[in-house]
Amino acid sequence: MSETGTCKHGEFDLEAGCHQCIADRMGIEGNTPDMLREAVEQERKATDYGEMAEESTYLNEAIVTRAENHAIININPELSPFYFKLKDEVVRIEKWAGTLQVTDPEQEKLATNDLALIKNLTDAIENRRKEYTAPLNDYLKLFNDAFRKLSEPLKAAETTTKQKIISYQRAMADARRKAEEANAIARAEALRKAEEIKRETGEIVDIEPEKVDLPPAVTKVRTDLGTASQTDNWKYEIIDIKLIPAKYFILDEVKLGKIVRAGERDIPGIRIYSEKTLRITPR
Repeated sequence: MSETGTCKHGEFDLEAGCHQCIADRMGIEGNTPDMLREAVEQERKATDYGEMAEESTYLNEAIVTRAENHAIININPELSPFYFKLKDEVVRIEKWAGTLQVTDPEQEKLATNDLALIKNLTDAIENRRKEYTAPLNDYLKLFNDAFRKLSEPLKAAETTTKQKIISYQRAMADARRKAEEANAIARAEALRKAEEIKRETGEIVDIEPEKVDLPPAVTKVRTDLGTASQTDNWKYEIIDIKLIPAKYFILDEVKLGKIVRAGERDIPGIRIYSEKTLRITPR
């Protein structure tokens, strides 16, 4: 069902526009019949896939031989006659709103009519916008889903491989720590024995402690294809939320707004007030 609007000439189809209003403003705003015909012709060419296919080898191939893998989408709404007519109405309404004065009940009613028209036009524009964006969003989701099937397994493989290298490096670091501790104990024992011999015989001896070979300390691995190096990835763990400074908290304004609109009127530290606005319901 097509959208409708109203003007001083009565009700009109937003798809076609008010022909009288367009005719009245053609000369005033610099538009000419030739300009309108040019816009219509451009729109026809933009959607005439047969003509586009004849002019483009790529498009012809996409439509005829690979139609199931390609799509032609209109990406220039400003060439549409619908956009052209809506823009004409939007400019008129914007100028009228700038000069509008509401000082009596009759002018208030006229302004309400304008708001109803604005609401209708806004809905029409939003519906047309979705006609342009919905296919793109659908294809975007399709593209993302397709490539996610490739990237997610690779990401999992990367994570698994990194974890195995990190586990190995941690094991080597632990083994190195234990070897260093064993060597420290061996050196202390060698010194103790040397002191004991000196005390008993007066002889100064140099006892070589038994050493445990240290695993290599590896922080970077180089190969023909790349390098793997350790980096610090700082994280945090909440121990006591009551001790965290207030500057690290973010107010949930969405939740707060819902609570206020639901009827809450007393929240410590917050002023709750009502601000008048207008709700427009077109007929």
